[in-house]
Amino acid sequence: MNSHGASLASDSAVTFSDDRTYNNVNKIFPLGGEGSKHQIAFMICGGARYLPTGMLWERVIGLFYEECVKHHHPSDFDTVENYVEQFQDFLKDKHNLPDAAPSNGVEAQDSLKDWFLAMRPVERKMKDENIRKNFIKAAQIDYDSLGIVLPSEENIEDFLDAWEDIITNIHNDHNTNEWQQRFLRVDEHHNENSKSIASKIVDDLDLKPKRARKDLLRRIFNLHLAMTYNNQASWVDGTTTIAVVGFGALDFEPRMFELNSGIISDPEYGCVTTVAKFVIRNRTTREDHRDHQIRCVDCGKSLSQFGWPECPDHGHQEFKLHSAPAFLKPFAMASEIQNTLNGLHADLRYIYDPHSRDLYRGEIDFPKNSAKVLTSGIVGDLRDVSGIGPDTHKNVQEAFKWSIQNNIEHSIRKVLFEHAHTYGEVVRRQKFRSVVMGLPIADLSAFARTLVNLQASINYYMESVRSVGGDIDLASITKEYGFQWID
Repeated sequence: MNSHGASLASDSAVTFSDDRTYNNVNKIFPLGGEGSKHQIAFMICGGARYLPTGMLWERVIGLFYEECVKHHHPSDFDTVENYVEQFQDFLKDKHNLPDAAPSNGVEAQDSLKDWFLAMRPVERKMKDENIRKNFIKAAQIDYDSLGIVLPSEENIEDFLDAWEDIITNIHNDHNTNEWQQRFLRVDEHHNENSKSIASKIVDDLDLKPKRARKDLLRRIFNLHLAMTYNNQASWVDGTTTIAVVGFGALDFEPRMFELNSGIISDPEYGCVTTVAKFVIRNRTTREDHRDHQIRCVDCGKSLSQFGWPECPDHGHQEFKLHSAPAFLKPFAMASEIQNTLNGLHADLRYIYDPHSRDLYRGEIDFPKNSAKVLTSGIVGDLRDVSGIGPDTHKNVQEAFKWSIQNNIEHSIRKVLFEHAHTYGEVVRRQKFRSVVMGLPIADLSAFARTLVNLQASINYYMESVRSVGGDIDLASITKEYGFQWID
C-alpha cells in the first residue's frame, strides 16, 4: 500500500483439520461486488466462518452490504473507519445468534479446552494418561498396580491449586464496576459452557476430588473468558483476521484496518476487535526520514515499536496505529514473505526471542546456554587466580549462580535482539518500503503477486500439508478507478 492505492494478493487454498486441502477458495471480497462504487475490499485469512453463527464470511459481508451499505451513496462514508465501525455494529447488533446458541457455545467449549490442554503441566498429564492407557491395553495389567511413576517436572495438582490464588488476585486487581459487570455477563452467558468442558476435562484426566476440580475449572474458564473478551485471536481456534482496505469519500490516501473475529465471550462487546490501523504518512518536516512508526491514537506521538504501545500522556492503546509512507503487510502463512522482507527467517528467532516456539517447547535457548558456558568458564578460571581462596571462590560461584549468570543471559539476549531487529529487520524492510512508496499500482501488484507466489512455492516443496497454494487472486484499489480485479 502506498499513496497511489493498495494491491491485495491472496492464494486460494483452504486446509481442513484432517489436512485435506482445496485450492478454489475466495479470500478477497469487494464490498458490493466489482461494479460497486464503494472503494472498499475485505480480505480474510484464518477461519473461513463467522464463529457465532457458522456462516461463511463471504455471506456475512454480503449481508452487511445489503443491509447497511447498498442504499447509501459512497459519499455517506467519509472514511474507511466509517465502514469498519458500521461493520462492527452490524455484527454486534444485527446478525449474532444469542451467545448461548449452539454454534457460539460449542466453539467456546472447544476453545476453552484447547487453551487449557495446551498448558505444559496439563500437556504432561495428558501424555501420562495416554501412556497409561496404552500400557494397560498392551499388557492387560493395571499400570498403577506395578508402582510405575512417570517423571514430571510439575505436579498438576500443585498447578491447579495455584489457580485459587490467581483467581483471587485477578479479581482484587480488577476491582471496578466495569470488570464486575463484565464478569457477571460472562458468568451468565457461558457458565454452562464452562461447566460442561470442565466436567469433561476432569473425567478425562481423572482429577481428584472431582467435584472441587470441576468447580475450580469452571471458575478458571469464566475468568479466562472475561479476561480475553477483546483479545480472542490469542487463544480461540478458528479465529479470522480481516483486512478492510480502501478509500472513504474524504480519504485521499488508502487506509487499512486489521480486525480479529472469534466467538462472543461478552455480548456487550460482540466478537470483532480492531487490532491495527495503517495510515499513509506524508512528510511534514525535514526530520521525517520516512521510517515506520507506531503512534498514539490521541496525540500522534511516536511510541515504542516493541510490545503493546503505551503513550506517556494517554496510556494503553486500544490498537496499534501504524504510520509510514508505504506498507508491505503479510497476514497468515507468511514466513517466507517475512524472510524476504526482513532478511531473517522466523525459524531462527530462537537465537534471541524468548517467546519463540522452540523456546516454549524448551528445546533451544541460545542466550541461556551461552550464559551457562560463560559462567562455567569464568568461575572455573577464577579458581586458578592468585589471591582468590576457596571461600572467596565459593562466594563468587554463588553470585554467578543466583544473579550474574542471569544478567549475562539478559545482556546476550538484548544485544542479539537489537542487532537482528534494528540492524537487520528494520533496515532491510525500510529499503523495500522506500522503493514501494513510489511504485505505480501495476508494479505494486506485481510485487504483491511475487511475494505470495514465493510463499506458496516454498510451502509446496517444504511442507507436507500444502496450506498455501492454488491460483493467486490479485486486485487493486485506487481513488480514481475503485476496486479492480487484475487476476
